[in-house]
Amino acid sequence: MALTCWYHFISNFNRAQHTTIEEVQRAMSEKSDISNHFSLKTLRFFMQLMGMWPVGDSRERLISNLALFYTVAIVTMGVTAQAFDFYYSMGDLQTLSYNIPNTFTAGNELIKLLKFVVNRDEVMNFNAYTEKTFWKAKYDEKEYKILNECNRKSMEMVITHFFFAQSVVVLFVSVPIAETSGMNVTERMLPINLYFNFPYTESPYYEITFILEVKYIHEW
Repeated sequence: MALTCWYHFISNFNRAQHTTIEEVQRAMSEKSDISNHFSLKTLRFFMQLMGMWPVGDSRERLISNLALFYTVAIVTMGVTAQAFDFYYSMGDLQTLSYNIPNTFTAGNELIKLLKFVVNRDEVMNFNAYTEKTFWKAKYDEKEYKILNECNRKSMEMVITHFFFAQSVVVLFVSVPIAETSGMNVTERMLPINLYFNFPYTESPYYEITFILEVKYIHEW
């Protein structure tokens, strides 16, 4: 009798243990990470473009440094152009009202970018920790559903921000075209005013300069 009870106990224990292991394995297989979310992919892409993402080898480090140098150079050129425009617009209230918001925005972006450059290693280590700890962590069905909803809202915000950013570029480029439509060649305007002796109002210099400035504004 004792042997029979012991046999049933061992059998039930092994069956329960086997079932528990299967349930754990099934639960682990059903868990998913969020590294494939569109919002996180977009964040990673733009941070890599600016040299803000963690790197692995020396080649990636070189590419990241070049991307950061290019970003700093573009923003610095933008602030310089706006500063020149601000200086030569002194006394013209209408021109200043158009220039001051652009100068303030460019200067603010440059300050934030320089703060990142100073703390670059710390920021990149934080990004690596976040990706490993949160992005690639396994979440159960309930948690994953909540994070999917966050991803959906983030996608809406990214698309909205992208739309308004491109709208600002279109508006910035359209102003000189609308202002100088039907005027003389000598009164042509550019998106970014130039203050040196160069016949940029004449063709084909005007068209070439206009295209280059549009490309620069879009990257800026």
